[in-house]
Order: sequence, then structure tokens, then C-alpha cells
Amino acid sequence: RFVSFIFFFLMIRRPPRSTLFPYTTLFRSKRSYAEVLPSALGIGVEAMISIRLRQHTEISFEALFKEISEIEEVVNVYLLAGAVDFLVHVAVRDVQHLRSVVLDTFTSRHEIAHLETSLIFEFAHRPTLPNYQPSD
Repeated sequence: RFVSFIFFFLMIRRPPRSTLFPYTTLFRSKRSYAEVLPSALGIGVEAMISIRLRQHTEISFEALFKEISEIEEVVNVYLLAGAVDFLVHVAVRDVQHLRSVVLDTFTSRHEIAHLETSLIFEFAHRPTLPNYQPSD
């Protein structure tokens, strides 16, 4: 801890090599992340919404992907190959909020032929990705 403080102090005193202040680059290089409990943000329910589209030839996947990703309740959106075209992860206050998001946001769209909502009870998140690069 003392070494970190000395390093921090030296970084502030040394002239910067970039347009960023030295202490901001120090904090950015740490790559630490904090996980926030969804309940602390008022999130009580998370769900996955599977979406199947009507006619693929008439739809701009990029535009629809962008529109879906900009919805406030959307956490992640995936464009898939297979029986389902989109998989959308949403975080909402409660089941009533989920119902209104599904009805108001998705079922009113003419491009959507079918959607299915699945509640998320638990999930695990791996903080790192697998590394497939050959080691030297």
C-alpha cells in the first residue's frame, strides 16, 4: 500500500507524456471493475427476450439492432443465427414493468413475428475471457 502511494506521488510530480493527467492514466491502467447489486439500482427482475422476425429480406438488422440496444431497459442484445434472430437481456423494476416493456416496446413492432420471455433466476458472469492465442 505504501509503495502504491509513493508510485502515485511520483506519477503526479513527473511531467505527463500524454494529454491525460498522470493520475488519470494510473487509475485507468488498473483495470479493476466493481460489481453492483441490481437491487441497489432498483432492479427487481431480469429477463431474456427471444425475438423471431417476420421477413428477413425486408428488415435492416443493423437498424433494428441499434434501436433495440438504445432501449433504456436493455442490458445486452445479441444478433443470432438459428431459430431466434435476437436475444435481448432486460433489467426492470418488477414484473409489471417487464410486461409494459414487452407489450409497449416489442409486440407493437410489425417486424416481430414471435417473442418469448424467460425470467432469469440466477446467473454467473465470468470476469475474464478465454485466451486462445498461442503462448510463446
